[in-house]
Amino acid sequence: MSAYQNELQGLFDMVYYAPTDNERYLANEMAVQSLREALEQDNSFYWKWNFGTKVSILTASDRQFRIFTWPVVRDNGEYECFGFVQSWNEKTSRFDVYVLN
Repeated sequence: MSAYQNELQGLFDMVYYAPTDNERYLANEMAVQSLREALEQDNSFYWKWNFGTKVSILTASDRQFRIFTWPVVRDNGEYECFGFVQSWNEKTSRFDVYVLN
């Protein structure tokens, strides 16, 4: 998980600080792919992800799901939100990952 953490930290830095919309959206596409892959790994639910204030991570009090959300801010000040829900599936005894659109 630490390899994913390091990769994603760099990608989310680019999502926030890249100088152009195109660069921010390209970094975001890579972050979405990498985070989804990471969240599908066993034990990823229990990893203490740390992206500072760039990504909001909310965990349900019963620990049945987590929500990851973040914005991409455009040059004109508008923003688009992205995210995932990672939730426990009792039938498969695994966490499922859902993309938020």
